[in-house]
Amino acid sequence: MIPQNIKWGWRHDVENTDRLMNGCSPENHVRAMRGNYDGDDHQKLADILRADLRVQNQGSQGSCRGNSGSSALEASLIISGGDTALQLSAQFFYIECQKIDGIRGDHGATVEGGIQLMEDVGCPPEELWLYPNPVKYETSPPQHSLAECKEAATRYRTRKHYDCRSYETARTFLESNQGPIDSGILWTESMAGPGETIESYSGGIIGAHATLLACLSTRKDKDGRPYIDLLNSWGKEFGRKGWKSVSPTAWNQFSRNPQNILIGVSDMENPTPRPWDFVKRPVTH
Repeated sequence: MIPQNIKWGWRHDVENTDRLMNGCSPENHVRAMRGNYDGDDHQKLADILRADLRVQNQGSQGSCRGNSGSSALEASLIISGGDTALQLSAQFFYIECQKIDGIRGDHGATVEGGIQLMEDVGCPPEELWLYPNPVKYETSPPQHSLAECKEAATRYRTRKHYDCRSYETARTFLESNQGPIDSGILWTESMAGPGETIESYSGGIIGAHATLLACLSTRKDKDGRPYIDLLNSWGKEFGRKGWKSVSPTAWNQFSRNPQNILIGVSDMENPTPRPWDFVKRPVTH
């Protein structure tokens, strides 16, 4: 269910979709990997992502983009380096994304601005800029300089992004352990309703929201296709302690809306099936 104080924060109305899509690496590079990976191997990783990605609560700030973007980077770092303890600053991500977008005030941010931030700037550890408690629109770090934050951010970046609009592309991207899928979706009543799954994209549109599609679920549809697990930023009262599983049917339904954005982000220069072996590796940036 939707928290009473929620403030929608994905700015689909100012999203530069053409520029974002023009910067995507070719979808066929992802699809070419189909079948060249071990689905059981991905589930080992998925268990870790579901256990160790932080369930955030954006509260009354329209910072869903900061939460989804910082979580996307955290997921990428777990996949690439095995670091399950690192937490990144959602507030830094939100404010710096707004600067790229040219948005002033607590009025949300775009997916495109966040993708640019992930690849060009990065995001610093959480301790350099904690999420405000109590929640407020805070535009500068209270205890560190912005220069310190930006210097630390350079270690934590992604390299490429892909259009994962089609379910089969999304499934291949996730199952081959390339990275997570960042999203901006016009949410409908069926997405925000009770329960642990999103079975359809139906009902009226109630807001525009950024979330992270982190991994494949163990749940499958009647055709044996796995659901995709969505990490939200509405606290642990949402869905299954902050998560819901999106059905392939629902994915194909919301992907048909051209305003919705589903972008795979990766630390890899070129998509190659990657085993996940629980070995902690150094961050490469």
